[in-house]
Amino acid sequence: MKELNNFELISINGGEVSFAKKAGYFAAEFVAVTAACVVWLADCTVDVIKTIF
Repeated sequence: MKELNNFELISINGGEVSFAKKAGYFAAEFVAVTAACVVWLADCTVDVIKTIF
């Protein structure tokens, strides 16, 4: 089996992923991780408040 060059790999995979699509994926992942951190912090805050009072 011969080694494929970058151009052949790109054409097999259906074209190169555009910068806008990469940026969109990054932004979506960033928002998801940020939301998860906010939920986790809120949960910890509730636990601390319940422990103190």
